[in-house]
Amino acid sequence: MGRPNSSDRPRSRTPGGIAYEVLGPVRVVREGEALPIRAPKQLALLAVLLLQGGELVGRAELVDALWGVDPPHAVDGLVATYAARLRRVLEPDRIRRTAPRLLISSGTAYGLRLERDELDLWRFEDALAEARRARRGRRIPSSRAAYEHALAQWQGGEALAGIPGDYARAERGRLGELRLAAAVEHAEVLLELDEQAEAAEILGELVRDFPHHERLRTLLMLALYRSGRVPEALATFRDARKVLVRDLGLEPGPELTQTHSRMLWSDPTLSRSRPAGAVEVPAELPRDIPDFIGREPELGEVTALLEPRWTPTSPGPCVVVTGAPGVGKTTLAVHAAHLVKERFPDGQLYAELGGGADLPTDPAEVLGRFLEDLGVPARGVPDGLERRAARFRTLSAERSLLVLLDDAFDAEQIRHLMPGSSQSAVLVTSRARLSDLPGRASVLLEELDDLRSRELFRRVAGEAGVDAEPMAAEAVVRACAGHPLALRLLGARVADHGAGELPLLANRLTRRGPRLAELAAGCTSVTAGFRVVYERLRAGADGAADARCFRTLSTLGTAEFGAFAAAAALGTTEDRAARSLSELRELHLLRPGTAPGRHRYHDLLRDFAFGQLGADEAEEASLALLRVVAAYEELVRHADAILRPGRAGAVTESAAPPNALGLLREERTTLVAVVCRAARLGVLRAERLAELTTTIRSFLHRSGHWDDWEALARATLRVVEQEGGEKERPRAAALARLELGTLASTRSSLVEGERQLRLAVGLFRAAGDSLGASRALNNLAIDGIAQGKFEESAAWLEEALSTQRAAEDTLSIGITLDNLALLNLRQGALREARAFANQSIALCRRTGSPLLASVPLNILGLVLSAEGDLSGAVARQRESARLAREQGNLYREAWACFDLSVALREFGDLKEATDTGLEALRLRSEMGDTEGQRSALESLAVTHDQAGLREAAAECRRRAAELTD
Repeated sequence: MGRPNSSDRPRSRTPGGIAYEVLGPVRVVREGEALPIRAPKQLALLAVLLLQGGELVGRAELVDALWGVDPPHAVDGLVATYAARLRRVLEPDRIRRTAPRLLISSGTAYGLRLERDELDLWRFEDALAEARRARRGRRIPSSRAAYEHALAQWQGGEALAGIPGDYARAERGRLGELRLAAAVEHAEVLLELDEQAEAAEILGELVRDFPHHERLRTLLMLALYRSGRVPEALATFRDARKVLVRDLGLEPGPELTQTHSRMLWSDPTLSRSRPAGAVEVPAELPRDIPDFIGREPELGEVTALLEPRWTPTSPGPCVVVTGAPGVGKTTLAVHAAHLVKERFPDGQLYAELGGGADLPTDPAEVLGRFLEDLGVPARGVPDGLERRAARFRTLSAERSLLVLLDDAFDAEQIRHLMPGSSQSAVLVTSRARLSDLPGRASVLLEELDDLRSRELFRRVAGEAGVDAEPMAAEAVVRACAGHPLALRLLGARVADHGAGELPLLANRLTRRGPRLAELAAGCTSVTAGFRVVYERLRAGADGAADARCFRTLSTLGTAEFGAFAAAAALGTTEDRAARSLSELRELHLLRPGTAPGRHRYHDLLRDFAFGQLGADEAEEASLALLRVVAAYEELVRHADAILRPGRAGAVTESAAPPNALGLLREERTTLVAVVCRAARLGVLRAERLAELTTTIRSFLHRSGHWDDWEALARATLRVVEQEGGEKERPRAAALARLELGTLASTRSSLVEGERQLRLAVGLFRAAGDSLGASRALNNLAIDGIAQGKFEESAAWLEEALSTQRAAEDTLSIGITLDNLALLNLRQGALREARAFANQSIALCRRTGSPLLASVPLNILGLVLSAEGDLSGAVARQRESARLAREQGNLYREAWACFDLSVALREFGDLKEATDTGLEALRLRSEMGDTEGQRSALESLAVTHDQAGLREAAAECRRRAAELTD
């Protein structure tokens, strides 16, 4: 692509003189010299980090960008290696173990610290934005200079030259399109400045590069025609037609054809870059808000979408700003419209469509006013919606208009209000998503984050008041939960009444009941907007069911939920519940949760929904809570039967719903929240809660959700206290102590674990539950082994085994045999350890539970390692990891991978030892097991040392030390 020349391309003005280039070959230049980065993957990594604009990029995203769908083995280590090598080039003077200044990391994510003028792409984008602003403001000479400055950032060829892979290819195409758009706009500006000869020269080069681009052909024809080179202009059309027909099988489009026709009959208007004379245009936008704040990303998205389209056959952009009542849809739309209005020289039309009124505005009425505003006399406005819409499309066909339609009710209301020009745009606000509006781009507004909430409140309330009562101000901001209207209403009250109002407000807002009542001023209130949408919900086809869903789910006390919990709460099917949830999402009464199919309330909407419960629904709310608990109890029993087949009292696997474990993973956070709420409200008895807690323990333990495990156990103890204490409810208390003790041991808090487990043994005995006592003794022995209390642990295990054999509890017998094997291994009695492990393996296979053999196989692998049979040890650890993986037991899989990595290292297979060690680290990270991560990193460091990878080993030890700190 031709001029402007890039020889005077600016470099960084920051200390150290560093500059980054992606608009051509990827390079880093310091003090005028390119740094020696030549490895393709290092350059690719640098390119990804630069294109992410200084943001941290996660390892998974980096792997996808660098290798696509087929990454090599040990790819995590490769990413770390490339990053370390790149850091050495960028920061050659950095002292080891000091924090990096340029290439930073957080966990497994990496990013580059960049100043705005250090990256040629940013300089290009900034100059392009300035060029467009100047052009909209009719500062055409300034616009020309800015376009030429932008294009000078390019280094002649394509962006990311030489970088391999699909990611680079896609980014190369995107940047090339942006460059082409800038070049086209630069040529248009030259035509406006009557620089026809220069425009013709530049456009000629562009046409050679992009022979099928009809807009370029049209501009070249105009430049040649206005330069007096009419034959060349006509020849350009003939050449365009020949190329398009030959290469694409297409005739030239309307713009090119019409320009050619106008040249043939010497249209005098072609001699001017713009039509002569000024035209009075409508300018109907509401007054812009003076203190707009907090919506920069969404504002940027809207303004970018509102770009007129040059292709006559394409409809102009239609952007729908949607969101819950009071989130600032109109404020954003009006502000965006003011920012882009210069793009639409034929004016701006505005209509308020009354989407929240009992009777929304008739589109025929709006069209009548639009026609008059565009110059049609009142007596010339046709009757009827269809005729007015047709006349509006005719009048707007040759104009560039911006139409702002505020508070639309539905898609049908605005369908006839769309102008007929590709260079016009429509901006709509609506409480509904308008999913059935063809061709619309949707921008969803949600609540503000904490930082922008504080900034908005401070702006409205006044800095002096907020600074005088900072803690009270923070409490008020938190109570508004990011809702812009609530923040504005309360901020205005503080501005009116002074800082003394803040502590009073903060006190009142901490109680749910009065909170919504406080969020009102005059005729404006947060509740009024909510009520409009709620009444619309009730008026729908399934309004009664949908409104009941909205009210009932607010009683569950959970951050989010899906159709499973909703169906249980409502006593209906999941399909019916899902339809209600979908309708609530459509009207923004619910918002997306953390995963597909999950939903959540905004805090204020939950308060509103709870306030709509009738007096007769209080008992129903408790019943709904218990229905959800019952559904979760059944789900947990089914999942536990898969995880621990053969457990006494478990449901059979054949009775399990499809993918019970997957469903439990999805529902876990909701389950814990609902069960804890039921416990707090006193509607869930201690025995029932204790059974649920001990049944879900295996799932929570294996999947690493140990905080949830603790929350349920402590909730059980609280309910025990509410019901008279441990003497009145000894078995429920015993189960809670058993879980807390086992969890403490798992977290390596051995003394606390022993205390809780001794209490559990006593409580089980007091309740007459000998099998329960044997479980507690088993876990007590594990804790004792870790403390080196071998004799006591042996006695506890023998007592447990005797009880379990008498009860023929095969699952518990297998667990105790595993623990006896581990005890003997720790004592160095390898023959006895092997015997107990083999007994457990045989028992698992004999009882049809082969997956449970993961634990004894792991112990047997350790025994074989200690005996020097490394080949046998590797085989057993592989089998242990496979069985744990099939069982979904992350905890056991992590142990097996860790021990397999050690065995492979001792066997001499350092590559696979590294891969397996990284997998153990990943599993520990997924479980949130800090101690396990530290051990995995230290083991990896040993493996790297043996492989001669000193830097990788040092990095592992550094990360392990950070975890220790």
